[in-house]
Amino acid sequence: MKDDAFFRQGLLRAFRECHRVLKEDGPLVFTFHHESPRAWGAVLEAVLDAGFDVRAVWTYHSEIRSGVHATGIRFDTVIVCRKRAAEPAAVAWRTLQDEIAAEVQGELRRLLDVEQTSGLPHLGLEDIFVITMGKALAVYSRHYPRVLHVGEPVQVPQAIEDIEKLVDEQIDAYYGMVVPGWLDPLSRVYLQSLAHRQTVSRDSLVKTCRTRGLEFGELEEAQFIRRSKGQAGLYEVLRPTARAAYLEKQVEQAWGLLYPVDRAHWLYLTYQQGRSLREAIPQVYQRGLEEVCTALHRITRDGVYERLAQEIERLKGQGVLL
Repeated sequence: MKDDAFFRQGLLRAFRECHRVLKEDGPLVFTFHHESPRAWGAVLEAVLDAGFDVRAVWTYHSEIRSGVHATGIRFDTVIVCRKRAAEPAAVAWRTLQDEIAAEVQGELRRLLDVEQTSGLPHLGLEDIFVITMGKALAVYSRHYPRVLHVGEPVQVPQAIEDIEKLVDEQIDAYYGMVVPGWLDPLSRVYLQSLAHRQTVSRDSLVKTCRTRGLEFGELEEAQFIRRSKGQAGLYEVLRPTARAAYLEKQVEQAWGLLYPVDRAHWLYLTYQQGRSLREAIPQVYQRGLEEVCTALHRITRDGVYERLAQEIERLKGQGVLL
């Protein structure tokens, strides 16, 4: 059976042969996309050990996928390498992580602008992963093998592990760009940091709440999350169906205190249950609710939210909503 070591050795042999036959100033260019950090680590390790540096990583929309791949990665990366000419100056890994974050955020803003002007599909989690990983590898490679942490070299496996954490941070940062700026802190936390996840750790939640001036328990009280029965320290992110009883009670007893996300979730349930949106929307509408539905659609890729936003806009156009 061919194992991970066999795969890595095959990659290394291939890149070493490329290094042997290339002219000194010749570029090595190839495309790559994968959802596994280990796969990216294997490619990077082989490229570096073969004597190349990653000089540039470009992202572009890949071919249209269908069938089982329809919701997968929609971006490929073009990786441009050249032979390593000299050993680079030493640099702190923390400094490079800051550089990676800045480059990734710039690229995500560019792609967000492209989405808004061209009508291309919204970025998904896999897309952000590919973009972040590509940028990270290029920055790390420019300084390999002199990337240091507390005076010790940061090897590829450790770099990949740290970059995985950076990916999560960049996903939250990207969704922060699409969340309406007027939202209350609790709704913003749900949209930016929770809506795209199935589960989240308590440590991550506490950190997120601290930066927003929130108490951790507020998320539980609003039934945006609940403790996981299967694993200590883990919380499930609740979708509209799981919040149904809570939302119906809130709409009946205190609809004026509903968070914008509550209103969107209640309308989601209304649509799923086949009830009239024309009657339900005026009951819970507040200015900007269509923006919340649009953001939820972009973050979750659930078409029901897009349908809700369209219906709200239609009712506004008819003068039904003030």
